[in-house]
Amino acid sequence: MPLHALDHYTIITTDVEETARFYETVFELERGPAPDLGNPIVWLYGGGNPLLHIVTRKEVPGPGSGRIDHVAFRATDYAGTLERLAAHEIRYQEQRLPEIGTHQLFAECADGTWVELVFDPKEVDAAKGWRREQERVRKRGGQKCSSHLQWE
Repeated sequence: MPLHALDHYTIITTDVEETARFYETVFELERGPAPDLGNPIVWLYGGGNPLLHIVTRKEVPGPGSGRIDHVAFRATDYAGTLERLAAHEIRYQEQRLPEIGTHQLFAECADGTWVELVFDPKEVDAAKGWRREQERVRKRGGQKCSSHLQWE
């Protein structure tokens, strides 16, 4: 029984609404139907599938413990992702793993968990190349770009 794709993951938190808002605004997941389990719970959907279950607890383990260290999703729209992270002042870090052909971006949720987004390096390189060209134009006295991309 090999694994094929992530079905969902569950985060426990003391503030379901704050955690849900983070995933809705930064990663554009949408609320959807969830079972009534007798305590606050939110199910967030992506592509019509319930990817994230958020459950309330009075106490949760500290960062890096049983709450979840991180979860990873395949992702697209690298430039748009950077724009949303900046707009919401979300801390993130990136790394390139050429030996396996991926570019990873790790974003920190307000509750201390990390979300890893795995991008195709070609998409990342194209976005970064565009940004470098815009910076050259700006340094030569051109106008700031009118695109949705932010200056680095």
